[in-house]
Amino acid sequence: MFNGSQGRLELEVVESQFRIPSSSEGVSHGTQPLPHAGPATVTLQRLWQKPEKFPVVYDHAGHGGGDKRMLNVLFGPRPGEAPEIGDASKQSANERDGALALAVGLMANESFKTQEFVELKRAACTFLFIVYAFTKPSFLTSVPKESIGFNFDKIPGQCPPRAYGNGHWTGPQYRTNISTMTDQSQALAFSGFEGCASSREFFWHLASDNNDQWDRFPEAQSYKWTVGPEDGCEGLKELNKEKMVMDMVQQGGWLLLGDSITEGHFFSLSCILYPHVIATPTYTPNSGFDRAWPQNLYLNPESPLVKEMYIPADFDIAKTPLATFRRIDLLMTPEELVHLHDVLHPDTREDFSLFSDEATWNLSPTEYLPLFFENGYSTLVVSTGGHWTTTLFGGYGKNAPPAFEGAKLGIDGVIDFFEHAMRKWATDIQSALDEAARKDRGARKRQLVVRAYLPGHDDCHNIKKPWNEVRPEGSHSYNWGSIWRYNEAFEKILTETPGKYPDLHYLAIERPGRLRPDAHTTSDCLHIMTGVGVMEGWSHYIWHYISNELGRGRHSRVHT
Repeated sequence: MFNGSQGRLELEVVESQFRIPSSSEGVSHGTQPLPHAGPATVTLQRLWQKPEKFPVVYDHAGHGGGDKRMLNVLFGPRPGEAPEIGDASKQSANERDGALALAVGLMANESFKTQEFVELKRAACTFLFIVYAFTKPSFLTSVPKESIGFNFDKIPGQCPPRAYGNGHWTGPQYRTNISTMTDQSQALAFSGFEGCASSREFFWHLASDNNDQWDRFPEAQSYKWTVGPEDGCEGLKELNKEKMVMDMVQQGGWLLLGDSITEGHFFSLSCILYPHVIATPTYTPNSGFDRAWPQNLYLNPESPLVKEMYIPADFDIAKTPLATFRRIDLLMTPEELVHLHDVLHPDTREDFSLFSDEATWNLSPTEYLPLFFENGYSTLVVSTGGHWTTTLFGGYGKNAPPAFEGAKLGIDGVIDFFEHAMRKWATDIQSALDEAARKDRGARKRQLVVRAYLPGHDDCHNIKKPWNEVRPEGSHSYNWGSIWRYNEAFEKILTETPGKYPDLHYLAIERPGRLRPDAHTTSDCLHIMTGVGVMEGWSHYIWHYISNELGRGRHSRVHT
């Protein structure tokens, strides 16, 4: 019953109209429907007016039908059930919320005992830590002592990144009865897509732009990355684009920073989430294009999800992006890197030039971090390594003399500088995340994930099936044979000191792509075609990681 200034609103739910004293009707409350169910009615009693009665559609299953909806959200639909997208899917209570709720009861008991007021700031830390530690014992064994804080959104993972990478490709399992490609648009059906929101180099991304390579279809699109408990991965649900869109709306969008490989990832994401998203800008063939232009995915106002899901008050369908790609090859500008190199090596020879005149696209963290903080994003996805070559970093190029006394030469010198640069970058990014959390008092949960960079495969177009094991790259085109060293350096930076970078996470999920030499675009052996499961797997795992491994709360830790 709700009383207000204009009258009263009453809800009456009759779970059971009568009971027969018989053991056959004995049920435990909530486990199954009570017998002889009655109606449910809402009565609106306006002041000085005749009451109005409104019948309510009511589910008499366990706890008013709430049990099956809750289980659908928590564990996924049962075979034959549709994913829950109603009110139950809009709830995101986690162990932090539960602990806070329990704290009220604990504080009440303390107040009864002492006959005094008990303030949350005085008792909460002790209460919440005890509740959390004893209800989730894995917390104390999985979080390093150095990083223990009251981060109740953290859930120790059940499918860590390397476990995801332990799987294997199974198939082919074809999605259609069509065995031969006769039209480039068939790539969508072969890949299981309804369409793709982005129009940028559409058929190139789908690798159907060259009919001389149509013999790869539909097999290349018919393999599935399979991972399970035997690989050390549990709790990885099937990708559900409706839930993924809802999470991006309710938890925050993704800002993807990287080179043209990450651009392919963005295009793939536009296909995964279609038709619930629209993309900008719209590209036309032979039109002008600047690689520095941002590419965005927005919630499609015509999507049925708009009417079915909770939309936060600060989310503007027309202005708040669900995902954005920005072309940033090095994560720092050449000017910043030159300055850093000068600081690290003040004795560099006078005629030394760190960079050649090779083109790159970059922004400074001082430019892209404000974009991240001010546009409703919660996850920053970055990847780098492919452009850290001896051709771009000409000062370490072939036959170049040592930059300074004791300097490493060639690719070894580039990788050594890469590690110094990424260490500074990581420190600056974590400091910025800390400051943002302090300013908004943890109002938005933010995290950064580093996706391991993926090397190419030489002679890829003559390989027609996935591999079972990673093989050494043959001729080591570009810096492909050394990409593992860049990845190793980045992972070392983020993990060697527990708790130093609590909001930066390294995702070693490159192995599925390394097993797919058959999955490249038509023009080269580096870029991955959309629809073969590699980049789709990146999106699937990142979504899993940030919503399950890290927890689903919208609020961040407030750093002190």
